[in-house]
Amino acid sequence: DRQGRETPTRSVDQTSPGPDYGPQYGQDEGEAPAPRLPAAQPVGPAPQARAERPAQTETFNIPVGKQFAVSTPDGSMKVDVVPEVVDLFSLTPASGGLQNRMINNPANQATISNIANAPDFTRLGTSPYSDRGAPIIGPDNVIEVGNHRVEGLKRGAENNPDAFQGYVRALSEAGYDTSGMQFPVLIRRRVSELSPERRQDFTRLSNTEASQALSDLEMAIQDAVRLTPELMSKFDGEVTDGIRAAKNLPFVRDFMAQVATPNERTRLITTKGGVSPAFADRLERALFASAYNNIDLIKRAVESGDDDTKSITGGMIEATGAMQELRRGVEGGRI
Repeated sequence: DRQGRETPTRSVDQTSPGPDYGPQYGQDEGEAPAPRLPAAQPVGPAPQARAERPAQTETFNIPVGKQFAVSTPDGSMKVDVVPEVVDLFSLTPASGGLQNRMINNPANQATISNIANAPDFTRLGTSPYSDRGAPIIGPDNVIEVGNHRVEGLKRGAENNPDAFQGYVRALSEAGYDTSGMQFPVLIRRRVSELSPERRQDFTRLSNTEASQALSDLEMAIQDAVRLTPELMSKFDGEVTDGIRAAKNLPFVRDFMAQVATPNERTRLITTKGGVSPAFADRLERALFASAYNNIDLIKRAVESGDDDTKSITGGMIEATGAMQELRRGVEGGRI
């Protein structure tokens, strides 16, 4: 029985998926009415700026029909779900207030293509966090969280059947019954009651990265580590428009791939495929932190709103490559 039988569990790493994955369907005709659904459980106010992000990995697999709770990334909302294996093409894409993503956004399209080319069951399992794992589907079979995950799996099933069958095999090996279905997919069906407004809140909060709690200074220092000599070789600090120049686009994209999750990339790329002002500022702060490696100097550059300071730091950013090389030479004893 697909929904009632407890299947064997198997340890599976549930690593954060990045962009978006999600699904659900309703009662069979003639089936007894379902018991009243439990209410969604708020878990208090959202954590403050330095709240720790939940562990990225879980090593368990929850059987079909066994209810468990999932939390939004910031911990501000929790709902109950049950795992189900359903037909992939039975799921209804979200629209209106339940879809706050633009599927044609270049970053979203890249995410969908990545899933289609290599669907990874370890990223599509029974995570207790809503922003990762199997899609979350409402009682009406509408995808609440994971629309891009579902679209990626659909494209994989249609255009890359060998890769999709690898996902199906992993699903079966994890103890889930896929018999009788050509295109099975594991979902987390929401069973908590939500008002239309709270349903939209859940969707929105599930697409919010908890890592945004980092301050600009913390983010700059964290990002600076990613600016390796190999990556910096693609950066031309002297070209007009700096990191916004077309010549620096490969550098910007490679940096983005290292520091931003798929969910974050949708906010960092414009609808025309360019770099958002927010990400340009973030990259400039990382360049400065990488070159000068002085916490007081970095703090002044990152936190100052003074135009004169910005003008000076802008010139210093242009010299990032040379300053990095000089600093490495001193640290390595070559200078």
